[in-house]
Amino acid sequence: MTNRVGVAVLVAGLAIGVVAQAHAEPGITRLEYNPVSNLIHVVAARVSDDGAVVVAWMSSVSGQSGYWWKRSDSWSGMSFGYGIPTGIDSDGSHVAVTNGPDVGQGVYSESDGLVNFSAMPGSPAISADGNVVVGHDILEAVRWVNLQPQDLGPFVTVSSATNDVGSVVFGYGHDSGDTFLWRWEDGDLVRLENSTIDSGDSGFVRDCNRAGTIAVGNLGGESTDPYRWNQLERVLLATNGNIYTAHYPYSLNETGELIVGSTSNFGETAGGTALIWINNDTLMTLAEFIEAEGIDTTGWVLNRATDMTPDGKFIVGGGQYNGINSGFIIERDIGNTCPPDLTGDGTLDFFDIQAFLAAFAASDPVADFNNDTVFDFFDVQAYLAAFAEGCP
Repeated sequence: MTNRVGVAVLVAGLAIGVVAQAHAEPGITRLEYNPVSNLIHVVAARVSDDGAVVVAWMSSVSGQSGYWWKRSDSWSGMSFGYGIPTGIDSDGSHVAVTNGPDVGQGVYSESDGLVNFSAMPGSPAISADGNVVVGHDILEAVRWVNLQPQDLGPFVTVSSATNDVGSVVFGYGHDSGDTFLWRWEDGDLVRLENSTIDSGDSGFVRDCNRAGTIAVGNLGGESTDPYRWNQLERVLLATNGNIYTAHYPYSLNETGELIVGSTSNFGETAGGTALIWINNDTLMTLAEFIEAEGIDTTGWVLNRATDMTPDGKFIVGGGQYNGINSGFIIERDIGNTCPPDLTGDGTLDFFDIQAFLAAFAASDPVADFNNDTVFDFFDVQAYLAAFAEGCP
């Protein structure tokens, strides 16, 4: 029989020195930045998985520059000056960039600075682990693995989205005058269902989930119809009778149940309305969606939503706050996704330790942290490890 008193003393002792961690309250935060003269446009483009790092691009009369913010710095911004950020890895340490001074497509990090892959501008994406970048070079879709390029095959022109480890890539290509969308996995390239269109029209895969099984993008001419592909099967997203002239899905959560986007294209410098699709067939403005969840949008006009974390907790984009061009990060309440937060108050502290001890003493299943149906020291180890790791 486990000595519960001894375990309790041990837990209390091991917990000493563990720093308490807290979540921010659900809401929308304006991402501050140093004034940019003649600022035309600012969009928070990508966000790390834990919502702690956001990268953005700014457009002014003097050109375009990258910008990023960190929660640990109280969201104070810093310019890194290398064009438009188009991708970010899971922890926010590496950023895919394009179309800046002396850069076509590359990766920027604080540790290594800029590593340039291609002189051609494009829309590079980066895998969650930061080891694979996909894009194009001289109109050929390319996958760079640890800086080494791999041509993805004939007729494929641009790769624009990749999964968590870069083993699945999405993009578009040209064949016999037609444009088509494709999915590549381990050397096998397959066209997405019903994705071949006239060469005069456009098509683009904008994002995929971490598993590489769901992708979102556009097909068509002036209507730019929004689609989601499950594996290869095409699903038309709701347009609410085309009340908007265009619908651009930019990002999705892991299950594909939530997709965020805008009525304006990523490169447009003004206007638009941020959108969200729920389960494909329900379309709302993002403002309506978060207001229904109790988030105050006073002062905000949300023009576009460009990225969402896999769990759907964080959404970033651009708009105006009290008439000023601004990036934003939205934090949603998606329930307790932090197992060691046993009190459910959004903070890891000694009260959670107390709650664990009480549950452990009562053989409450919530304290069976290694899920082996036995209450012993291994549960204590698992709980303390989760506590020390913290929560998003």
